[in-house]
Amino acid sequence: MTNLLKASMLLKLGGPSKLQNKMQVSNKLSIMNHWDMRYCELTNTEFSWYEAKNEKKCNSIEISSIKQIIRVLGRHLEKNFVFRITTPKKSYIFAVDCHEAQIEWTNILQELSGVTVQDEVSV
Repeated sequence: MTNLLKASMLLKLGGPSKLQNKMQVSNKLSIMNHWDMRYCELTNTEFSWYEAKNEKKCNSIEISSIKQIIRVLGRHLEKNFVFRITTPKKSYIFAVDCHEAQIEWTNILQELSGVTVQDEVSV
């Protein structure tokens, strides 16, 4: 079973409360083999993410879509990552999977209310 499939399964976990479910998913994903949790901010025009080792350093890009975020991140990441994207109205968990020389991204966005959207993009 691939890490991405494990992540997808973990994202579908149920729980007594949204907050507790959010914490369970976050904890399990962040300790998965070869996965790191990154923290992100998404506005109407900009996507920002913070390096795990130095939270004060922020990378940002102007965006128009989630697919654009995936393409830009492909230039910066060398292994699998799980991102948490928080907006004023919604929170998402964003899993990206990198394979060796060719980067293939599978984007899993889960609104914490339980709605899941899946979109596959090759870059």
